[in-house]
Amino acid sequence: ETAVEDGVTVHYLPDTPPSKQGGAFWVNSAAAFDRMHSEHPFDIVFGRGKAVYGFLKNSRNAERVPVILHEGTYPFWLHQMETRAGGILRPLALLLAPAFALKNRETWTCMRRAARVVCITPELAQGLRRSYWWSPPRLVALTYGFDTAPFTPRPADRPSRLISVGRLTWDKGVLPMLEVLARLKDRSVRLDAVGPASDKVRRTLLKRAAELGVLDRYALPGAAQNEDLPDLLAGASAFLFPSTHAEGLGKVVLESMAAGVPVVAYRLPVLEGIIEDG
Repeated sequence: ETAVEDGVTVHYLPDTPPSKQGGAFWVNSAAAFDRMHSEHPFDIVFGRGKAVYGFLKNSRNAERVPVILHEGTYPFWLHQMETRAGGILRPLALLLAPAFALKNRETWTCMRRAARVVCITPELAQGLRRSYWWSPPRLVALTYGFDTAPFTPRPADRPSRLISVGRLTWDKGVLPMLEVLARLKDRSVRLDAVGPASDKVRRTLLKRAAELGVLDRYALPGAAQNEDLPDLLAGASAFLFPSTHAEGLGKVVLESMAAGVPVVAYRLPVLEGIIEDG
């Protein structure tokens, strides 16, 4: 199936939804690539994670066309090692890293065979290099960039307003945000948690807010369009980012800084190179 989106021709693999990746998907994706490559030869195959695994494993052109991978998020097992296996557990985690790689063989195959793996931060590149210590991928760091022009710093609102933006899931720290709000001495501070949430998560958050006595100062406005983000951030006193998710960077952290809003976050490896403590 072919479509033109924003002036670019996009080819969709028929019959096999990407959400059901498996043997058939990898074979079909390679066949689709070979068919399109025979019609209009490609110079580069660009992918992320294990998206190009089918091409590398099954395409007859796999050795002819270089693969560039773009990595913006820690693999789950690597994230666990980086954030929870520190101190005396880190050597053990590194020792077990080959087993994790084999268990995630599609991702490891793509990493190992890519001509370059482009990481969006030096910290992510360092983490991948350390985790694949026995055979490091060919890594390069290109820090993520974006247009800062729409983000204009403004004086903080009174009464004070905290904000978070992102998917409202447990690993994004949605419950610790409520604990922060409840512990503040200034009882006029409110928190706007902007982002999509399931009905179950929404009910749990509102129930917990009521238990903590902050329901009147807590808002769940739902998802927002990206173009509305500068106005949402404008005038906020602080941006809360208590995520324990496998963040590769957290673009909204940079956007908050561009809006002049200080960021409060956990000391994740990727954020240490971005946030100046204090």
